[in-house]
Amino acid sequence: MTLEMPRFAIQDRFVSMATGIPLPLLRRPKGLSEMQRSRMNDAVKAMESWQLFIEEGVNAPGDIVRKGRRMVSLNAEVLFIDQLSMIKAGSDRHNLTEDYADRVAQIAQLRKELGIPVVLLVQANRKVEELPAAKRLPALHHFKQTGAIEEMADIIVTILRPVVYKTELDEKLKRWERLPQFVKFAILKNRQGMIVDSKDAIMFSPDHVMFTNGLPQV
Repeated sequence: MTLEMPRFAIQDRFVSMATGIPLPLLRRPKGLSEMQRSRMNDAVKAMESWQLFIEEGVNAPGDIVRKGRRMVSLNAEVLFIDQLSMIKAGSDRHNLTEDYADRVAQIAQLRKELGIPVVLLVQANRKVEELPAAKRLPALHHFKQTGAIEEMADIIVTILRPVVYKTELDEKLKRWERLPQFVKFAILKNRQGMIVDSKDAIMFSPDHVMFTNGLPQV
């Protein structure tokens, strides 16, 4: 479920991932070669058979519950919700801590009801930017209104693209910042297994908007 991105934007990302065609180029189809157009058409046809359901504009807790039940009835095996701060408050209270706790509790209850994994995206607060570069990775206390998240989540994974926090990019780095970048990640909580410290084991390709175990195919 996407609470802030339109459906077509997500579909474009999947096409970019499947074809290796950079996302900016997909948005200017006149610049595509015949081979790229063929790959794009093949990817679009293949996506029609995917068991992928994209719900946009869903931001009320009741809507999320109803859409989640519908997806499970269609044999969905995992539910992604993007993202916590976009979910509307379930009450008129002005205490943000209690409000966020209510939202997280409803998602946790939905997870139990549906019986499938529910992945909830959450933004870290700005204090991460104040950390020294060597230690700049979100911790549990950096999540907005983190108490309920830390308590109710089964697994908490944090990710960080260090290049985003470089405030003074030299000309060489500016030329390279669109290329694949190492991403730091950590598993801060795991009820089913190990806790993992910060690792540089995956890459992010800005042009393809995707994470990979290696360089994306172009």
